[in-house]
Amino acid sequence: MHFNVSHSGKWAVCAVSDSPVGIDIQEIKPVNFSIANRFFSASENEMLINAQGAARQELFYKLWVLKESYVKMLGKGLSMRLDSFSIKIDGENISLLSPVGHDQCFFKLYDACHGYKMAVCGMENKFPDNVETARINILTA
Repeated sequence: MHFNVSHSGKWAVCAVSDSPVGIDIQEIKPVNFSIANRFFSASENEMLINAQGAARQELFYKLWVLKESYVKMLGKGLSMRLDSFSIKIDGENISLLSPVGHDQCFFKLYDACHGYKMAVCGMENKFPDNVETARINILTA
């Protein structure tokens, strides 16, 4: 059994699978887009430059949670440079452009709740359509 956890703001999330899995959730807040120059690949930065207004901020957070879920699935965390690989988003299709030697993986983006972006990365293309939620008092009882 494999699992991974993430938290942001008032949410904590967990992904469970029979193969390696990574998950990330981020509260959407105003962002200084210059951070993308440090952490995103050239192609991802180009996508951000071409996006405008609220779509730009949404794209930033989509890329961030996808990239974090990938490195967490690999078990590398932030020891792996986020600009060493690229995420390509084409409508509902999400693909990884990475250095040779990385296994194929699959992604799923979720709008877990208003004001947050969440992504899961796994070795298998088996993701639930919806996120299950539970109140903390149920989990700790």
